[in-house]
Amino acid sequence: MPRRPDPNRKQELLEQIIEYLLGSSLAGMTFRTLADALGVSTYSLVYHFGTRAELVQEIVRAITGRQQELLDAHPPTTASLESYLEGFASYWQQSQSERNRRLRRLEIEAAMVEALDPESIPIVRTANESYRAAATESLVTLGLGDEDARREAGVMMALVYGMQLDAVLTGETERVNENFALALDQFRARIEAHRAAIAARETTSGSGVSKAAAAR
Repeated sequence: MPRRPDPNRKQELLEQIIEYLLGSSLAGMTFRTLADALGVSTYSLVYHFGTRAELVQEIVRAITGRQQELLDAHPPTTASLESYLEGFASYWQQSQSERNRRLRRLEIEAAMVEALDPESIPIVRTANESYRAAATESLVTLGLGDEDARREAGVMMALVYGMQLDAVLTGETERVNENFALALDQFRARIEAHRAAIAARETTSGSGVSKAAAAR
């Protein structure tokens, strides 16, 4: 009866593979290149991970899981708009460390693989949908209507992903950080405008009810 892969050894190998890929390409990865880089046999990699496609899935799950850990460590709380934005800014700052930028580069590369392969498991896409849903829920909690919350969450996520890609491609972190600060200020202004419009409508609606009651 064949032995089952040791989960502890498998996790050790996965960590080493991710470290190697921080300076290499996911597209050019093979069991042979990994075996040579890690000083292990190709048999060991096949034994623990199966096929290359299965290994890629394990890598992508680990990368997206680390991004979620980063979000969990710096949650944009909804106690107030300011606390929400402070959490968002804290997440951004941590995401721009050298290591996290390299992890994001791998995630972007994995997303492109998913986009080109209709049979791949949509790991990155599912994670992005989860992030967008959480951001939408937070904005609803902060007082926005459902449609406005979905729209603003989508716009801000697109801006953040675009700026993260910019940082990966250029390495110009100071400029990208300035762009993020500007985007966050504009985001704040839009959210405040939405909330002000809602408050104005509620005031007008309440005033109309009062006038109608007085007329009776």
